[in-house]
This record gives sequence, structure tokens and C-alpha cells, in this order.
Amino acid sequence: MEINSLVFSIDSKMKIKISDEVLKIIQKYKQDTKYSLEAGGIILGRYLWSEDVVIDYITVPMDNDKRKKYYFYRNKESHQAEIIKYWRESNGTCNYLGEWHTHPEDIPKPSKYDINQWKKIIKNAQYDNDYLLFLIAGKKQIKIWIGYQDNLNIKELLIYKNKGDKNAKNSR
Repeated sequence: MEINSLVFSIDSKMKIKISDEVLKIIQKYKQDTKYSLEAGGIILGRYLWSEDVVIDYITVPMDNDKRKKYYFYRNKESHQAEIIKYWRESNGTCNYLGEWHTHPEDIPKPSKYDINQWKKIIKNAQYDNDYLLFLIAGKKQIKIWIGYQDNLNIKELLIYKNKGDKNAKNSR
């Protein structure tokens, strides 16, 4: 999963870019051995005037989180403190965008448990838009899903652009 930059498309107007720094952090936590534990955290970033979204930062597993091979539980208080810190440091431009975690499979797909948890988060979390993003990092690929507040629909996003990959195109 050596990636320089990833861009996903929500629709013909809106794109989501994952910063290089975030991709490097995710790379450190991918479950690439039989002993690797699931990791996860919060996605933070900016809404641009163009309606695009940039993922600038993610929280990483903390001491109070629970990690197993097929399970990650995020301690809300520890990660909330990080959200507040980055929001203040950015003068209110760094926003809660969603959640991320890893899977020990090449091409990740959400479990029924993941989908149910995402729907609970969509219903109960406080956020600035009408959707949240959910990222799963597999051993070979990163995927993002979008969950809508009004109907709880969850949809997989397409890769729009992968710099450095001359053969990149929209694909699932």
C-alpha cells in the first residue's frame, strides 16, 4: 500500500483528498502480519470553498483504546481531546469528518458490525455537515464510505485519482 496521494469522488463536484501525512500514518498501522492488531481513530480535516474535503489529520490508537486482531474500540474522551486541540489550533477550520480503522484483508470491506456502528455514529455524533466519512485501510488498499445523516444511507466512494499511478481510474 505504497501510496503518494489518494483522491476519492463523492459526486461530479465534490472530491475528498487524503493528505500525504495521513497516508504515512495509516501505513504504520496497516495489519500486514498475523500479529498486527486493528487500529483506528478519528478523521479530521477541512471543507474547501470548492466543496472538496481535505483529510489533514487522523487520531491514532491511544492507551485507553482496546485493540485486537479483529476489533478496535476507540476511547471517546481521549480522541475528543485531540479533536478539540486541533480545532482550536486551526482557529475552527479543522473539523470532525468521521472515523477510520484497519482490517487484516487486502481489499477492505465493512462488516455488519462496522455498518451498524457507523449508523449509530451518524445518528449521535455532532458534526458540521450532512454526512460523515468512514475509512478502512486494508493491507493493499484504502477505501472510504460516506454515510448520510438524513437517511442513514452508506455508500462506497470511488477512487478519483491516485497520483503516481499512470493507470489510475475510477474503480471500486
